[in-house]
Amino acid sequence: MSPSNETVELGLGQSGLDDACAGCGQRDGHNGCRAGQCHTCGSGISERPRWFAGQLVGPADLESMQQWVMGRARRHNRMLHGWGVSCGLTVAPTTSPSTKDNVPWSLTVSPGYGLTACGDEISVQCAVKIDVRMPHPSADDVCAPPLDPWCAPVRQRRDPERTYFLAIRYSEGLERPVRAGACGCGCDDDACEYSRVSESFSLAILDELPECHDVTAFRERDLPVGTVNSALDRHEAQACSERMARIGSRPCPSCCSPWLVLADIQIDANGGVTVDALTHRRFLASLAAVGFTCTSIRDGNKPRLLSDVEREALKRAFADAESAWADQPEVSGILSAPATALRKAKTNSALREFLRNRSVHDLARFDIDALEAEAKEAGVDTTLVRQVHEAARLVTRITHP
Repeated sequence: MSPSNETVELGLGQSGLDDACAGCGQRDGHNGCRAGQCHTCGSGISERPRWFAGQLVGPADLESMQQWVMGRARRHNRMLHGWGVSCGLTVAPTTSPSTKDNVPWSLTVSPGYGLTACGDEISVQCAVKIDVRMPHPSADDVCAPPLDPWCAPVRQRRDPERTYFLAIRYSEGLERPVRAGACGCGCDDDACEYSRVSESFSLAILDELPECHDVTAFRERDLPVGTVNSALDRHEAQACSERMARIGSRPCPSCCSPWLVLADIQIDANGGVTVDALTHRRFLASLAAVGFTCTSIRDGNKPRLLSDVEREALKRAFADAESAWADQPEVSGILSAPATALRKAKTNSALREFLRNRSVHDLARFDIDALEAEAKEAGVDTTLVRQVHEAARLVTRITHP
């Protein structure tokens, strides 16, 4: 992918996927591509090369090794991680650097990362500007022919009353031509072959919502998994369901479309673009931003462990309905409990209002005389305030003896 900010003409371009993009390895006209099929919907190559001494190795052998590795990676993504946007890929109207006004007919896609339902990685390294009037392929045409680079781009009329879908998909291209040891066209020069395959992406404005994102279509056809915002799929991610018990397993996800919708857009007659980035954008569940360290344990500051007797004493300091606070695994969780959870704190509404927004730890640190003076000014019974304050101090003493 180009490291610079560039404007991308919408279209599929050269995909480099002719040998595999026909559904499940079947070739069918149109550059070997069957419309509407993911190039990775099959199980991929199930055998890998085995090397031995003296073996004659050709390009097909080395290529099969690559295809086997990529097929495993795509299956892993599809079956374990699913599909959707992991981070970034934000869509917004393009703004002029000088005037800060929106540029007509233009959108900008920010850097980001996602996975398609086919298991392909989409990595956008730099912000990309697109013209929403550019031609667009059909949502079902996975392997559309490339645009003619010698022709001026044709502007597409956009209906202001219609909703369009900005989508992205994985694509490949050939790079770095080198001399090959074969006779060229005139037998005077060596032929050139491309030595690299570059992984990239293609953007398109789709007229129709791809099947993967169409919740209604999935429900009507009763497809197994992959629906957007499906409570059943979320439940089956970590627990057995009635469907799993009935069929004996969790259904495998289907490779329904190579397109990943980034935003719903509407375009007025003057080129103003309205972006809805959430209605049909699917997000991947991700732990990329979650982590922890063991510094405190390594340095000898091990977390405070409470005994059963101490837990029981803590429960008596809290109201009966709030005793679950005493079961928090970390001491910090107990001290962060709201002061209104302490025993006697729910006696009257004035006291609850007085303790509002205070934690157990905050209340225990208060000087009792200053606290009573503040309570008198607020018209709260100081006897009750003293009792709740003592309960907070008891919790502090137990957790930090």
